[in-house]
Amino acid sequence: MIESISCGGSEMKCLRFGKKGARALVVLPGLSLISVMTFADPVMNAYKIYTEDHEVFLFDRREEIPDTYSIGDMAKDTAEAIDRLGIKDADFIGVSQGGMIALAIALERPDLVKSLALCSSAVGMADHAQEILEQWKQLAVSGDIRKLYRCFGKDIYTESFCNENAQAFDMLADMVTQKDRQRFIILSDAASGFDMTDRAEKISCPVCVFAASEDSVFPVGLQTGFAERFGWKTQVFEGYGHAVYDECPQFHPMVEKFFNNN
Repeated sequence: MIESISCGGSEMKCLRFGKKGARALVVLPGLSLISVMTFADPVMNAYKIYTEDHEVFLFDRREEIPDTYSIGDMAKDTAEAIDRLGIKDADFIGVSQGGMIALAIALERPDLVKSLALCSSAVGMADHAQEILEQWKQLAVSGDIRKLYRCFGKDIYTESFCNENAQAFDMLADMVTQKDRQRFIILSDAASGFDMTDRAEKISCPVCVFAASEDSVFPVGLQTGFAERFGWKTQVFEGYGHAVYDECPQFHPMVEKFFNNN
């Protein structure tokens, strides 16, 4: 079920499914050109492993966003939406940019976060990741959305996955509206300069970093280095890229195991 939640003077979509009244699981997805709400059925299927023990709340970014919209702003708006649903002490899955938002919520609103699975994400933006985001943004600015999808796919998926889904990427590109494109540009700017390295040690909940050995956006060494610095757990998946959460069959079972142990 997709709900609209008031927050930040706008609305935020939330996909809600699973065992009603059970332990809450908040999912914060990464940067995308098209809202994840467009793909509610496959998303629910991908996260079905959690539904025996959790009620799942997957949040999009808010509907209307200002021209400048930071990770901190996203965290504040998402926390407001979570409050409106009465969620407390939830497990969190934060994917890529969603992981940055989750980190900010865990720091500012520890009452909301019981444990955090930080997936293909980082505590701070490295130069290489910033360059990749800038390339995506410039392709969006130019309006070459098919090229953007091909570049996006190359940067986050394995080569075999990209080859198998080349036509699907073109179909998705054709679905992108002008509003989607402008929204993507603003959201891609949000991660610029993101850096919580001086504050992340204050996060009090259990955190596990789920990383992939071939991640070209946030290299595995960067992710595991943050984990070691802050005393967080790690789980590395060999042979996968940034979008390991979409490709690896063992990914979600390992995340669920982390939640069950906390």
